[in-house]
Amino acid sequence: MVQKGKFEFDGEEWDDTSKEAKDLIKKLICKPEIRLSAQEALGHKWFKKVLKAEKGKVMNDGRLKTFKTFANHSKMKQAALTAISVQASPDDIRELKELFKTLDKNGDGSLTLEELRVGLQGKENGETLLHIMKSADTDNSGEINYTEFIAATIDANVFMRQDYLRTAFEMFDADGSGKIDNEEVKALLQGDELQNLCSPDAIKTAMEEIDTNGDGEIDFEEFM
Repeated sequence: MVQKGKFEFDGEEWDDTSKEAKDLIKKLICKPEIRLSAQEALGHKWFKKVLKAEKGKVMNDGRLKTFKTFANHSKMKQAALTAISVQASPDDIRELKELFKTLDKNGDGSLTLEELRVGLQGKENGETLLHIMKSADTDNSGEINYTEFIAATIDANVFMRQDYLRTAFEMFDADGSGKIDNEEVKALLQGDELQNLCSPDAIKTAMEEIDTNGDGEIDFEEFM
């Protein structure tokens, strides 16, 4: 269909797509002789519209969505993301590091509720902001430190890398048995990073959700 230059914008995934975006796509998915060059594409009105909308924003919508999603993760996943954020390569989190520095107006290494509010420029109401703040503040300090911020905003294409997941798994697997048991989960979730956030019932539920074969332990595949 691309060779013929024929396609339609059917399906709900296109419902929120702007007319400018559709126009750009039409001029790119077409026969080579009438296709926009890279330079012409960059001059298209869609790019100008997006750049205008993004100008002045500290945190874009996609990053904010990731931040808000962190609040809905299980405590086990939050702990795993924290482990991954500590070991992540500087190249993988360079953008997040710069974003944190921009938000951290006083440069003290932590984000207050007010700094978060300023960074989001009124995009969220006070209740939602407080919810985001409490969810990301895994050590209950009242602020979001650098590690907590990275954990809450890191991209899936980074944290789903098997080498990162393996290191996080080994952090849980304290005795090096190759499996995580209930006591190891309890020790981690009630440790320094996530202390007092998980009741015994919550830990039991977390184990049951992940332990798909019901043997009382979590292997690496189940962890992934």
